[in-house]
Amino acid sequence: GVSSITLEGVSGPTLTATPLSLNFTAAVGTPSAAQSYTLQGSGLTTDVTVTAPAQFEVSSAATGPFVTSYTIPFANVNAGAVTVYVRYNPAAAGSHAGAVSNLSNTTTASVQVDGSSAGIVAIYDIQGSGAASPYDNTVVTTEGIVTGDFQGTTQLKGFYIQTFPGDGNPLTSDGIFVFDNGFGVDVQVGDLIQVKGEVDEFN
Repeated sequence: GVSSITLEGVSGPTLTATPLSLNFTAAVGTPSAAQSYTLQGSGLTTDVTVTAPAQFEVSSAATGPFVTSYTIPFANVNAGAVTVYVRYNPAAAGSHAGAVSNLSNTTTASVQVDGSSAGIVAIYDIQGSGAASPYDNTVVTTEGIVTGDFQGTTQLKGFYIQTFPGDGNPLTSDGIFVFDNGFGVDVQVGDLIQVKGEVDEFN
């Protein structure tokens, strides 16, 4: 005769990513700080290929190197949570979105990534409406009219610039201080200038 057996409670390979989405802000040509997610697998039998969408990069380490794709041994993912680092490196201004693909044979896990990049970031956007700038520790390019010149060595070593017109929001400042760390440009009140530098919270 013909005998049969039914297996209960047996499932195929699984792959889980946590969290399922990441959001980034960066200036054109300046990579963002890295963010991360973790991968956990069960019963995987092939290595996990991690692939980033356009404008994004991935790495196995927070300090890189960052690449468009790399693989993780399946045994590592089965053994415990493995961290994947992602950064946003926009080549053009605008909004960019996609999903980082994590593929092991036919088992997949996707992490949605969204990025926003501006060629010139308005001063009021740099300042933001919160306690700290959303661009803190990010290199940006902005422009404005010089409203105060304090470049002297016994002064503040910098100058103030202001966006005109502003955004009309009392919660977001239209002016910002530019620290002149010796780049040697002598500005005058009333000059319209464009500057590129790292945003920092000070005092």
